[in-house]
Amino acid sequence: MTRFYNSLCRFYRQLRGLFPSKLPIGMTEYSEWVDSIMSTYYLPTNDKDSVIFAISHDIMRFPPLTTTKAKYYFVLMLRGAAAKQIAGAAFHEVKIRSDERRAELERLAKEKSSSAPVESQQAAGGPEEIPKATS
Repeated sequence: MTRFYNSLCRFYRQLRGLFPSKLPIGMTEYSEWVDSIMSTYYLPTNDKDSVIFAISHDIMRFPPLTTTKAKYYFVLMLRGAAAKQIAGAAFHEVKIRSDERRAELERLAKEKSSSAPVESQQAAGGPEEIPKATS
């Protein structure tokens, strides 16, 4: 019964988080407000400092007259930021592999071009095989 009650309370808090509520003013209120977001919704991280940093950064970018915002807005912002971070890491890995492949191809091309003149000289009767003139 307790588990059902906790699930029902969490669902109610999630519904309430869809509607705008006033932004916290004091540090204690801010900490409790962030805790309520973290306990209500599934966030990409459980690191409180990371969540506080991301939410604080987003709040500082609000226009001056913004005093209310839905808590779910911050959940979406954190999930979007996590997705962008993962996409950036994947992009970086692909770029590194591409650069390594390009460097390998350039190295092979350079080796091939540096060995090509020696082979062509030998095929054309290079300097080593010049017949001596008889007098």
